[in-house]
This record gives sequence, C-alpha cells and structure tokens, in this order.
Amino acid sequence: MSYGTRRFSTVVAGSFLVTDAWFAGNDVLPPHHHARTVVGVTLSGRWDSVVGRRTLTNCAGILHTEPAGDTHSNHFGPAATHVLIIQPDPDASELLRPCGRLLTDVHRLPLAGARAAAGRLITELAYPDDVSVLALEAGCLDLLALATRAAGRWSRPSPPWLTRIVDYLHAEFRHTPTLEQIAGVAGVHPSHLVREFKRAFGETPALWIRRRRIELAAEAVSGSGEPLAQIAAAAGFSDQSHFTRQFRRHFGVSPASYRRANRGSIS
Repeated sequence: MSYGTRRFSTVVAGSFLVTDAWFAGNDVLPPHHHARTVVGVTLSGRWDSVVGRRTLTNCAGILHTEPAGDTHSNHFGPAATHVLIIQPDPDASELLRPCGRLLTDVHRLPLAGARAAAGRLITELAYPDDVSVLALEAGCLDLLALATRAAGRWSRPSPPWLTRIVDYLHAEFRHTPTLEQIAGVAGVHPSHLVREFKRAFGETPALWIRRRRIELAAEAVSGSGEPLAQIAAAAGFSDQSHFTRQFRRHFGVSPASYRRANRGSIS
C-alpha cells in the first residue's frame, strides 16, 4: 500500500498498521478507498478530504477518520503535508469495540494532544528498539481513546461564543491572556467559560495555549533549519531551556531529536 505517495514508512504493531507519510505540495489522490479504516493526524500542511458531497479541511492538530470501504479523494495544499496514519485490524473487534462509532463514521476532530501523541509514534518509528512494537501499539490505543472521547464531546452542539474564543486564542496565545480577558471576549463568567471550553476541547484554556505553542514550535522544528532559540521565542516561550522542557514533556524527546526523527522519516 503506497497511500498515493512514495515517501512513507509502515510497520505492523500488534493490531495496527502505523504509517509515517509525506505528500508533496498540490498532490491530488483520485477517488479511492481503503480496506482498513484510516485514522490520521496531520502534523504539518493543509489538505482536503472529499467524501461524497462533504469536504473536510485538515491542518496541523486535526485528527480525521476515513472508514473502511468509503470512497474519497484527497487534495493537498501548496506545501508538503505530513500525516501520521494508523489503521486498526478489523479482526480486533473486541479490543476496539469502545471505538466503534469513531471507526465507522467520518470525523474531523481538533483533538487536544493528537499531535503530541502522533509525534511520539513517529519517534518510535524513527528510533526503533526491542520494545518499539509494544510502545507503538500502546500509543495507537491511547490515540484512539483520546479521539473516541473527543468525538463524544463534539456530538453535542457548542455555544456560538466558543468560536470567538478560539479565534482570540489563535491570535493571542503568545502573550498569555488572563482568564478574565478571555471570558470578556465571550461575554460569560470565567467559570462557565472553563467548563464549556473543557467540554468542547478536553482541556482548559491555559493547557490549550501551552499546547498551541508547542505545536507551532514542533512545525518549525521539523520543517525548517531555524535555530531552536529563535523558534522558542517566536512561539512565546521565555527561553530555550523552558521550551526544551515543555517540548520533551509533550513529545518525549528533545527538539533536536524530534528534528532528526522527522527529517529521517523522509530520507
């Protein structure tokens, strides 16, 4: 299986196929389907999945699903796109029973922690040892559990002001706005803001800001040769040592190791 690209690597990890795939800018994959459900996390780039009359736009941090047998096409943006793909074994029905709705429906989830979880899997692919298969299978199950919970949260409608909050945080995450400032944008009480935000995204605004900084930095680490100190400052970190600690906490490796792993995956 090539996934429409020659720049990929796949390993079997227990009940999962795990694939690290890169797609060139402006690639188009014509209508096709997969024998196994695809669960993908976009790490960088932007692309559309067209399923019937639906067009789902994916970018860094989005987890998507393409159910087994469903015909779809993929249209990639002008920049190279990096996607971590896991495909569960359909015979592992008992193990994956709690994820049934996730794996049989089309989803596009802005999933908290998806990119960090995918980054850890890519590191295992790049630096395998005698326990990597075990670590990869456990990581796949962790990612599916996160996604299944998120799919349940997003099945309930979110308040309209939540969109304003997300737009505000995307613009201001480098500057650490206070909870009162964020709540003021929504026009709601801070405690109500935190409750609804956590229901929708599975994390508090503070954790969202921290994760967004790390994800922005991870994209620069893997996709450029910029000095790490410069990347840390651009993402809103006070200094490089703070950045390195937070990065290691999210991805399990240093920024330098993450850069080597991502570059190695496309060599």
